[in-house]
Amino acid sequence: MALKRLACFTLSAVAVSFGIVSAHAGTELPAYWTDSEGKVVRNGQDLCWRTNYWTPSTAIEACDPDIVRQRIAAATPPRPMAPVPAPVVPAPAPIAPVAVAPIAAPAVAAPAPALRREKIALSADTLFAFGRAALRPTAIEKLDELVGKLKGVDPESIQVTGHTDRLGSFAYNQRLSLQRAESIKTYLVAKGVAPSDIKVAGKGELESVTKRNECSGAKSPKLIACLQPDRRVDIELVGTRLR
Repeated sequence: MALKRLACFTLSAVAVSFGIVSAHAGTELPAYWTDSEGKVVRNGQDLCWRTNYWTPSTAIEACDPDIVRQRIAAATPPRPMAPVPAPVVPAPAPIAPVAVAPIAAPAVAAPAPALRREKIALSADTLFAFGRAALRPTAIEKLDELVGKLKGVDPESIQVTGHTDRLGSFAYNQRLSLQRAESIKTYLVAKGVAPSDIKVAGKGELESVTKRNECSGAKSPKLIACLQPDRRVDIELVGTRLR
């Protein structure tokens, strides 16, 4: 509609620029510009050129179909609505006496089971040989205890995080701690724990328990023993006790 309004130039300006003549001669004022053959002139967007005498009442179907349809709709009287019959209300039936049962006391919902969170720290020296990620036979007893704790619990998550001491390179310790966590996950899955419930992570030497001034010197059996608290696996269980 904006483009159509822009087409409403004055009569003299359009006539001078385009040499257009009106086919509406005489006293009737033309609403659209027409050529010498009486056809309505259109612009490059195929919109009709309106004159200054155009009004919605002079719109034609070929140029302004929406306006013409609105004008026809406004002029058409609405169809009278058929009268709505009054509803038939049946006579009320006699009401028989109803025996009222005693109201039972509302049932008290059982309290929701409490969410249980437990964190277990296992010595890596018990689970693995020094510098290795394969489980030792002594690890089976410890891990079976953990599986026993899971009985009667709906686990929400089981987080297994491996840690190492500071001996060796940072990349080596990071890889070893993750491999140890993965070994424990593999064992738990073999015992029936859902793999989706277990998340693993390797922290390497980032979360050491010992202080550097507590264990120092060159690598030796004494230093390895001093750093033993750093070599561990933390297992955090979050779940709901079912019974």
